[in-house]
Amino acid sequence: MIRTLPSFALAALFLLAGRYTALAEQVVEEVTFDGEKIQIVETDDYEKAVRIGDRELGRNYFAGLDRMTEVAGQPVVLFSLGDGGNACGPSTLIVWRDGSGEIQSYDHDTGCDAPTASVAEYGIWFVPYLRPGGSAPVTLWTPQAGISTEGRLTYAPEPGTGWADIDPASIDYAMDLFRNEALYNAAAARIGDGDLEYYATGLAVSSAPQLENRLFTGEGCYPHNCGGADSLIVVDKAKGEVYLAQQRDTGITAWPEASQWPEPARAILDRFSAARQ
Repeated sequence: MIRTLPSFALAALFLLAGRYTALAEQVVEEVTFDGEKIQIVETDDYEKAVRIGDRELGRNYFAGLDRMTEVAGQPVVLFSLGDGGNACGPSTLIVWRDGSGEIQSYDHDTGCDAPTASVAEYGIWFVPYLRPGGSAPVTLWTPQAGISTEGRLTYAPEPGTGWADIDPASIDYAMDLFRNEALYNAAAARIGDGDLEYYATGLAVSSAPQLENRLFTGEGCYPHNCGGADSLIVVDKAKGEVYLAQQRDTGITAWPEASQWPEPARAILDRFSAARQ
């Protein structure tokens, strides 16, 4: 015998289905831009999508309005798109109307190092944030030409700074130690310029360095990979020495080799290594 649900039960199911559909995609923000309604919608996979009607302009785990402005005399709206968390900067989604009247979009996404947009009267500059040992292009976006490379920046410490200038009380994050020229040059000599950026990125998520047995020490981890590429830095300010280590696929790599670390720096390295076995 085939049984059917009573009409009131069917009605309740339809109401619940409609409710959950509404919850699956809901508008979290809406802006009016040049006569168009642009919505930020939370999708059923918990991402945020920037849309005009059914047309999707961009999406990521996080999306939010950055600003509405003018570039070269025409309206432009900027949105921020990001993976979430505080270790990586969001990319910038640019929305504008082209010469034929069509809405266009461009997502300036360069990965974890996506630079913040700097709006000028004639264009939008993207100046990269550099880590020690790093180098990246400076780009310019205009409504007429799109994105173009205008130059290249290379990380540099503060000229003329020496070991005596290191003041951990004024340093918020371990990576900031590399702003000192003497320390930077010593670290580059230890590890090599080609590997320094990867090592320094392992300090991107960190706290202020600590004083231990007259040594300044700090450790951190690679953005979105904590426990996979953690880095350690130990600074002997009095002797003008720096000791570096990083967790890698083959274990803990140290510069210089662990056997050449003096006590008590070696004790700090051993503790760092033991916590990552």
